[in-house]
Amino acid sequence: MAIEFAQPALLLLAIPSGILLGLLYVRSLSDFPTRQRQCSLITRAVILTLLLCSGAGMTLLLPSAEPWVVFLTDVSPSIGSEGQTAAQEFLRKADLSRGLHPAAWISFARSATAPTATAPNTAPDKNTPATVADPETNIEQALDSAVASVPPGYVPRIVLL
Repeated sequence: MAIEFAQPALLLLAIPSGILLGLLYVRSLSDFPTRQRQCSLITRAVILTLLLCSGAGMTLLLPSAEPWVVFLTDVSPSIGSEGQTAAQEFLRKADLSRGLHPAAWISFARSATAPTATAPNTAPDKNTPATVADPETNIEQALDSAVASVPPGYVPRIVLL
């Protein structure tokens, strides 16, 4: 379990806010009893703390065992038509058997495509300019894209085809 802040610099506002709360408590002109003023101070401090945490984007990250599967498919010209067909058949079977588990699909050659939430239906066309112009395969960039596409709180599973 971990706590994460999207904008931790906003937590620095707690220093002047705490000083202001203290000054307002000491210099108060109210004639309330001391115990009521202390309860008021505690209530204001809690509200201020919650506002600061909300503004800083506080997130509680809980451990999870739910997998997020990313399928990486090499579409470079170095993969033959039999390999492309076998990969597409594997992706089709994986899509049918994954059930409700989330997954993403990424095609790559020299560069990786954006992750999609649905499995590709057909094999890529070998005559597209992207695959003709990019005869190389950059597996490192594809793996980086796959790892970056997994949202926090999921266990990444990467399948390379």
